[in-house]
Amino acid sequence: MAGNILGGIVMRKIVPMIEELVRDALSATTDARKFDNGNVSAGKRTRRRMQILRKAAKNIRVEIQKTRKERKAKKECKK
Repeated sequence: MAGNILGGIVMRKIVPMIEELVRDALSATTDARKFDNGNVSAGKRTRRRMQILRKAAKNIRVEIQKTRKERKAKKECKK
């Protein structure tokens, strides 16, 4: 699951983070298919996983914003 993304992010590259998020989302399709076929428990698992992915996506957005601010500050220091 998205455990690696939710842990402390220490200047990781963004592309691998997004790739991990996509892999985790694709792995949720098994339970989503079960839910589509009437399995209520699979729906609960899918919702839980989507919540984790939502938090992971938010962490990626925060990391991007933090990196942008750091780059901007570094650029202004050079002036």
